[in-house]
Amino acid sequence: IIPAITSQLTLGNRMAAKATEESAARITGLLSLPCAVGLSVLAAPVMALLGGYSGENLKLAGSLLAVLGITVFFYGTIQYTNVVLQSHGYAHVPVITTLLSAGVRLALVVVLVVNPQLGILGVPAATLLCYLCIFLLNLMSSPGSGKTTTLKGTIVDIKSGSFNVTETIATLKTEDGKEVPLTMTQKWPVRVGRPYQKKYNPVAPLQSGQ
Repeated sequence: IIPAITSQLTLGNRMAAKATEESAARITGLLSLPCAVGLSVLAAPVMALLGGYSGENLKLAGSLLAVLGITVFFYGTIQYTNVVLQSHGYAHVPVITTLLSAGVRLALVVVLVVNPQLGILGVPAATLLCYLCIFLLNLMSSPGSGKTTTLKGTIVDIKSGSFNVTETIATLKTEDGKEVPLTMTQKWPVRVGRPYQKKYNPVAPLQSGQ
């Protein structure tokens, strides 16, 4: 997914990048949501089959997996948001959000486990809240790919003659009454290069095999 979105953004085709991201989001949801529901609903039978638990041990193991099963959905969405952020050149954001959420999880484990009503159930609960925190932070840090500014209105003036690309050739009156000058230039979004510490000079041509 990262190469596809990155190449589309590099070429300035933000609508194609948006379509790719939306398709990836749908596939992520279709795969992760049923898995999360299945693990949560069938937690006890799964633990009995895989772990051989029974009695009180099965009840406790089933309760733990029922909570952890929900994290599958958030884990999938986190991977999706990480891909989108990295494709837009924000590779550092997932690292920061993960570190912040890990600190939140550590604090929640300390607080919840000592609660006699929760006990060991506080660990999966803290993990669930940790994943939820990462998901929300990634979502708030989203670059908003595919958003474009569209001008709508009426052409009130078109000039004739010879012009360069920076001169006004027409005037657009928007729906709110604002007049916007139009030129023959277009602004194409260019992807910002990723930072590097040192750039090495090539010593041999890249053999791609094509």
